[in-house]
This record gives sequence, structure tokens and C-alpha cells, in this order.
Amino acid sequence: MINHSETGLYTRVWALISKYESVLKSEEYFRFTPEVVAELKRAYHYLFCQRLDGLFSRCSELLWRIAVSNSDLEYLYMLFKSSSIIWRVNSMPEKELIFASELVSITTPTKLTNGEVEYLQIRIRVLRSNYEPENDDSVVSEQ
Repeated sequence: MINHSETGLYTRVWALISKYESVLKSEEYFRFTPEVVAELKRAYHYLFCQRLDGLFSRCSELLWRIAVSNSDLEYLYMLFKSSSIIWRVNSMPEKELIFASELVSITTPTKLTNGEVEYLQIRIRVLRSNYEPENDDSVVSEQ
């Protein structure tokens, strides 16, 4: 459980994410029980609220991979929308583009509403037209 009294909350969340990253790396998906996923989601919300961006990024990647393996498109879409807020604030359009493209490639129009699919397709076009990694070495690129 995240709120363990003998360790700090950050330390507990860091340990939880590190542990399950290695589980993911070893492809032991059976270890992602509903309780584990619920705890990782609580960690995600904590990291989102605290703006602990490095650990947040790792946690969102972990939850993303779990949701992909479970074919949970509804959660993937929600995770994309909430994570993209942080990616935009941190000027990480490449991350948003990768996740949006992956979501569109694994979804079918019947799994997400037309508005959601259309939103993702428009967002991908905007990101592709505005993001030029080989030419953009500044924090703020000129329009």
C-alpha cells in the first residue's frame, strides 16, 4: 500500500515503480493483479499532483504498457489525455506524439467514440506539423 507509515511516500512510490518496471521487463504480466494496478494508479495520481515529472513519466509508461497488454483502450485514452497535460507543460511533444500514434494504431473506431478518434488524429497532425526534432534545439521554437 502506498501510505505505509515506516517509509516516506516518495520512497514507497519509487520502489513500487522500480519493482514493477522489472516485472514488465521480464514480461511477467500475471504479476499485475488488479490490486497492483490499483496501487500503480494511486501512485500515478500522487505523482501527477506533486509534479514529480521524472517518476511520473516512468509510472505513466508502466501503466500504459499494462493497459496495452490488457487491451484497455478506455483507460489508455484517459491516461493519454491526463499525461499529455504534463508533456505539454514540459515541452515534450515527441512523447505525446508517440503515445497518440500508438493509441490510434491499436484502436478501432468501435472501441473509442468517433470524437475521441478524431481528436487523436487531429492532435497527431498538429504535433507532426509543429515538431521538428532535428531543427529544434531551443526550449521555445519560433512559429
